[in-house]
Amino acid sequence: MSSANPFLVVPIARAIDEARERLEHGLGEAAAWVERVQAGAVESDRCAICERADGPFEKHHVAGRLNSALTICACLRCHSRLSERQNGWDPHWQVEGNAPAVKDALLLRGLSDLCEERARHFGPAYHELAKRLRATYAKRAREAVA
Repeated sequence: MSSANPFLVVPIARAIDEARERLEHGLGEAAAWVERVQAGAVESDRCAICERADGPFEKHHVAGRLNSALTICACLRCHSRLSERQNGWDPHWQVEGNAPAVKDALLLRGLSDLCEERARHFGPAYHELAKRLRATYAKRAREAVA
């Protein structure tokens, strides 16, 4: 078994610190973006996912039409990807008259999907946030249908 190269300890530690700092900064940006989406305060003149400004655009219902009025503006490509994700959700998302707890859980799932798609364009912090939102969705969904 070889020992660690002492000349690499400092550069490796710096690289780790830089990566941690970048991820923390990115996570702050991702969290602020999700808060803007949830408040309905994202731009309507560009795709909320990839930020493409040259449309055409469609409205995407974040939790599905039957569960929330919250929409984002999405280019055709991003909207297609988001709709494909929704089609894989639990069938409860397509039922009228869901309880508020189910609707809230589905909104978390939708926000998670938005973050996953946004991670394709803006980095791993969105993926990390998506994982946390999805875990919270799973817990809330179990509680809502129990």
